Amino acid sequence: MTMLSISRIPLDHAVIDYDKRPLDDAVTRLQGRLDSGEVKLAYEPNHGGLDSILGFWRPVLYPHRTPVDRIRARSSEFQGCA
Repeated sequence: MTMLSISRIPLDHAVIDYDKRPLDDAVTRLQGRLDSGEVKLAYEPNHGGLDSILGFWRPVLYPHRTPVDRIRARSSEFQGCA
């Protein structure tokens, strides 16, 4: 049984209104930037475009972290490895 078949609110109900209102979320904005050529994803043989996508989403998911915070977090992963 799918979620749609157990939903009590039809997808075209005004509360949901997926088919009538314009989408404005991070995924839609990224897709628009990809479509326009503003953003390009790097392709790597082992992971495809995954690293590029994750690189894009990190600042979106962690906006409070500055580049310095990200460098500190990465360097702390390697402390004591020598």
